[in-house]
Amino acid sequence: MRSLALRREMARGVRSVPGRAAAAWHLVVRSDVALGYAGVVLGMFAYMEVARGSAAQTLVAQASTNLENLQAHPLRVLTWSAFVVSGPAEMLLLPVLVVAYAVAQYHFGRAAVVVTVIIGHLLATLCVAVMLVTGIFHGVLQPTLRYATDVGFSYGLACVSGLLVVAVPRGRWRVLYGAALFVVWSWAILLGPPLLRLTSPTFTDVGHTLAVLTGLALSTLPGSRSGREQNPDGGRDPGRVAIASGRGKQMLADAIGSAWRRPHAERLDPSGELLRGRRAPGRVCADRRADDGAGRGVQAG
Repeated sequence: MRSLALRREMARGVRSVPGRAAAAWHLVVRSDVALGYAGVVLGMFAYMEVARGSAAQTLVAQASTNLENLQAHPLRVLTWSAFVVSGPAEMLLLPVLVVAYAVAQYHFGRAAVVVTVIIGHLLATLCVAVMLVTGIFHGVLQPTLRYATDVGFSYGLACVSGLLVVAVPRGRWRVLYGAALFVVWSWAILLGPPLLRLTSPTFTDVGHTLAVLTGLALSTLPGSRSGREQNPDGGRDPGRVAIASGRGKQMLADAIGSAWRRPHAERLDPSGELLRGRRAPGRVCADRRADDGAGRGVQAG
């Protein structure tokens, strides 16, 4: 019922700024994935701020997905690294994470958001690790990169933001969103060598690009279509729009009433005939044949 009420509120299409802010707030407060994830990140950050010094550095070093930790404790670092940040600057992305995860949960569901975060985080981390191993093995990269620090929730956020492209209406807005998203997550690579040489991209920047491309790839799967995606005629999902109208409420009430009466109206006796409601189809056909035969007999007489 809470989900139904939320859909009614979102289907009204409030155009005022306070109305949009209220709708966004309702999305956030009803998203257990967004609030739960942000709560764990805030808890880890608070612990690091209180501990400070060597304790905080030790936590970041143990949670980092560098090659040394991946070889020694792969499961631990792949899990911890998604909730630990290396500095206060990364916390600026936390409000973006909360809104993105809340919108994704509204459109795709809780399980889809969790799976997308896991896929984006693991795939980007492991691809970066493979690139580091290859570069170090061929002498292109310094061996000290085995101990480089790489923590944070940005891989999962980039993947979810890529998945949200299907929540944008079809047409130029979807294209603009996808292009802007790629630029936001890949600007360091686009401005770096060999194109412009204005930046020095790191392997974390490569991970961001891989993660957002993974989200865009997941958005092409048949099952990733958003339930609120616009119809070809430009209107919103007719079922959800109808719920917000008076006719939709009456249709919903009729459907619930029909579903409630059906088990009582279709109870069968041992002979297979209905005790209440209309007669069984086979019995109706037999009765009609009998009535036709009786009618012909009377006419012949």
